[in-house]
Amino acid sequence: MKRIDQLDKWLEKHNEKQSMCLYEKYLKIKDWDMNIFDKKISEMLLESGLLKWVENLLSQIEDPIEQRRCEILRNMIIRAKVIYDERVYKFTNNVQDEVIKFKPEIDGQMLDRSTLREILRKEKNREIRKKAYLADNPLGKRIEAKGKELINVRNELSRKVGFEDFSSLSLSLLGLSKESLLQIFEQIKNATENTYRNFIEQCKADHGLQDIMPWDIVYFVDRYSTPPQQYFPKARLITSLQKTLNSFGKKFEDLNIKIKYADIPYGGLCFGIRIPDDIRILINPMDGYNWYETIFHEFGHAIHSASITVRSYLLKTSEGPFSEGMAEIWSGFLLYPEWLEEFAQMPTNEIERLIKSCKIKKIYGLRNLIKQSVFEIRAHENPEQDLNKLWDNLTKEYLLTSCAASCGSEGAIWSSSYFILTYPMYIQNYLLAAMIREQTHAFMRRQFSKVIGDPQVLDFLIDHYYSEGRLVPWTHKIEKATQKPLETDTLIQSLQ
Repeated sequence: MKRIDQLDKWLEKHNEKQSMCLYEKYLKIKDWDMNIFDKKISEMLLESGLLKWVENLLSQIEDPIEQRRCEILRNMIIRAKVIYDERVYKFTNNVQDEVIKFKPEIDGQMLDRSTLREILRKEKNREIRKKAYLADNPLGKRIEAKGKELINVRNELSRKVGFEDFSSLSLSLLGLSKESLLQIFEQIKNATENTYRNFIEQCKADHGLQDIMPWDIVYFVDRYSTPPQQYFPKARLITSLQKTLNSFGKKFEDLNIKIKYADIPYGGLCFGIRIPDDIRILINPMDGYNWYETIFHEFGHAIHSASITVRSYLLKTSEGPFSEGMAEIWSGFLLYPEWLEEFAQMPTNEIERLIKSCKIKKIYGLRNLIKQSVFEIRAHENPEQDLNKLWDNLTKEYLLTSCAASCGSEGAIWSSSYFILTYPMYIQNYLLAAMIREQTHAFMRRQFSKVIGDPQVLDFLIDHYYSEGRLVPWTHKIEKATQKPLETDTLIQSLQ
């Protein structure tokens, strides 16, 4: 057996064990020490001479499939030199443990994450919303100093492999540059500035406020853009997903996907335990449209993984932007009038209101993603600056809310947004995914007489996006499928 095949099989078995143990950890079945798995993969990928061997192999082979496998393995090893350094993975796993175990409190009452999110969306009492917004600060304070140290260590290791900092390394491995990404951010920010600013001013006027604070914005966006919960009960969450899949000519039972409700720190999680044979979703939903978006998003991950037909594990992996794009395509189905009418039983006037008002929700979501992504880039460029001040200033610039600190209030600690530490340089993938979603849906609307309920739509996604896995680089795959390179125009047009 060739050495690359041996590595491939080892990585697949290792991923299966690690994913299953992480799944059990989130379910609190067993508190696995994830450092054990990272140590093993570190020893495998950071073996002396392995990177040089892969690069030599890449320069010699001519078979395009083998070339692609070597490219993926090479990039995996380069990234491993940072994320699988013992200092990095031990701290990251420690933070993950803290996040899983941490219970936010309001006035001494412990809350699960779903309840906390619902308070920010639904609670009329401004003071309670503020407490919910700041509820992760105790966790942030515990990990803040180590978090800054971690950024420095990642930068140090990134420079050793030839990059300016960790943000440059991460984007380069995605085929992006810092400059190109910041240009995308600027285009979206400028295109949405007037609409978003008008929304903020309207909220001030409607509610008699001089300032909109960070803990106000999710509440106002939800009031303006979210449809009545009666159309989106938790009881119909899974059945609506199954019926949607059935309309595309596929039965949920034919897929190796399991969905389980659990109290987790994030909206939802998808685990590719063994691709394509064992895919699992965790979610802790309540009533409401947002939770339907979450389950459809996670199912997009799941059906993507469950539809991969290539045998090599290296080709079963996925770049972050593409993986999130596949998830967002499924959540995008929820804004088709025919879906809302058939599967949510919404009347026409409510459908029209939702489609019109959801644009402000999209705009807020995009600007919030940009804020967090810019923070990561700037923090890696200069970790010694006051990161809480940077976080506060970017909140003001992109979300147009008043800086909490300048108003004499306690602000959010940057490290309380722990996703930045546990999944570094990943947030930009959600914005790129929104671009993939809009460009793909725009193409499908042109290509097919209808989208919802047409089996050709699912066939298109399987043939062009899912089945071949990572055989083709993600940007080429989008361009080939939609017949144009990925760009911001379609996303911006959807927000007009």
